[in-house]
Amino acid sequence: MMKLEHPQEIEVWYLIPAIKREIANSLISVYGLSQKKVAELLGLTESAISQYVNSKRANEVEFNDTFKAMINQAAKEVMEGKHTMVREIQRICSEYRKSRDICQLHKKFGVVYQENCKACEGYYD
Repeated sequence: MMKLEHPQEIEVWYLIPAIKREIANSLISVYGLSQKKVAELLGLTESAISQYVNSKRANEVEFNDTFKAMINQAAKEVMEGKHTMVREIQRICSEYRKSRDICQLHKKFGVVYQENCKACEGYYD
């Protein structure tokens, strides 16, 4: 596991791939789409979708029920063509930051500066 220092790096390396994984899994398990269709819809390769489904990629982050519901709704919005994948990822990342769950990822994968780390304070407001 690499250690990262900036909250944006945490998002790029861990959070965004985990969101993509969950959206792909939702489209397959909830909406019954094929991996090929999911790859086309999300602008990803079939190989990437296969790795998400088989937990070979982006399996370091688990979401709570609130975020799982938000991600399932995002999958529906993307599937129905109401929103783009990029827009939904940005929205979920924003909510994740506001919830301060990003701090737990920063502690897990990044440099913790002190016990009550405030490296992100003001950064995401």
